[in-house]
Amino acid sequence: MPSKKVEEAREREKTKQQEQRAEELRKAKIAKLRKANKLYKEKIAEEKRVRRAREKEEREQAKAQKATEEAERKAIKERDKEL
Repeated sequence: MPSKKVEEAREREKTKQQEQRAEELRKAKIAKLRKANKLYKEKIAEEKRVRRAREKEEREQAKAQKATEEAERKAIKERDKEL
């Protein structure tokens, strides 16, 4: 039968191992959360880039349309002057 000191030492070792395992699990969970957060931020940033590019294209198209309409108005005005 093991002595009380041996039993206490085994119990301390068991507790120490349980604490180490809990710490490893905690660190793994934190790492997983950090990775998920990073991926989420990257996704949001990509969505913003796409949105900004789309909005820029829309502005450029509107500007080109406006310029075309203005050129047509000027051409009509010039033609009317000649008549």
